[in-house]
Amino acid sequence: MRGHFILLSLLISPKRLIDWIVAPDGRFGVDPLAERDDLLSKSLSQAVSNLSTRLGPDMNKWRYGQENYRHVLIRHPLSPAVNAEARELPVTDKSGGSPYI
Repeated sequence: MRGHFILLSLLISPKRLIDWIVAPDGRFGVDPLAERDDLLSKSLSQAVSNLSTRLGPDMNKWRYGQENYRHVLIRHPLSPAVNAEARELPVTDKSGGSPYI
């Protein structure tokens, strides 16, 4: 089921996936609630394992943007259309649009 769920997540809208997780049906198997819970538990365990490998075993030291997990600078496709001075405007280390992050 897990492999199918990953494939579905690439093909189906996030809303529909969330709906299936909130109210699992027969697609999860004979016992949809138990299968859903198992899928979510295994997914979380795998995510924590992957992050532990990348960022170290101590979660208290995990920081967004830390040394072993750098960001990438993505240039806007229209950036060549502005002058060099405008392209050199400072880039902050903030992410997202929320002032609370």
